[in-house]
Amino acid sequence: MADQRTRRSRLAHFHGWCAERGIQTPQTVTHAHVARFQRHLFLYRKANGAPMAVNGQRVALFTVEMFFRWLVRQGVMTSNPAADLELPRRTDDLREPLTLQEMETVLALPDIETAEGLRDRACLELFYATGIRRVELTNLHQSDLDRTRGTLHVRLGKGKKDRFVPIGERALAWVTQYEREARPELLSDPSVKRHPVSRIKATPRFTHPGSV
Repeated sequence: MADQRTRRSRLAHFHGWCAERGIQTPQTVTHAHVARFQRHLFLYRKANGAPMAVNGQRVALFTVEMFFRWLVRQGVMTSNPAADLELPRRTDDLREPLTLQEMETVLALPDIETAEGLRDRACLELFYATGIRRVELTNLHQSDLDRTRGTLHVRLGKGKKDRFVPIGERALAWVTQYEREARPELLSDPSVKRHPVSRIKATPRFTHPGSV
């Protein structure tokens, strides 16, 4: 659904651009028109003044090309005016990493005066210390934590492979505090029985923020 909305939005953008220039039908669109639209996307600015991301430009142009390709297959047009269009190079759009202070702010968000908050803080510390994924966190057994070696056994992680990852003393301390102070309270809560991960009562597990 999200992809469909995106394609419709990009086509609506192209249709509006054409209408402003008196281009009323697909048959009157030329390769030069599409090239000018590509230039328009490059110069386009959002409401906040930011340019359209390169990947966004690529999606818009690819959507237009697909639209004309479909019209050719339907016999509505004899040729595709967007064919052989050179798309801008894809970028990774990497975000700037959080600073140490920003990361400490995120880690301190849970209210550690509550059992749920202490659990969530332990989970965040595990995420930050090990880089494991959410689903990997939910699948952890207490026996996967080796306190002597300072490692965590991640089972069936990426590529369905097991791996060991180091865990620092700080994260280990938060997990220990969670096990000692919060987990017994959470397990004794009757509402846990109605939770999808209530099987932790039979098989002890760590869990992600928002669940026990």
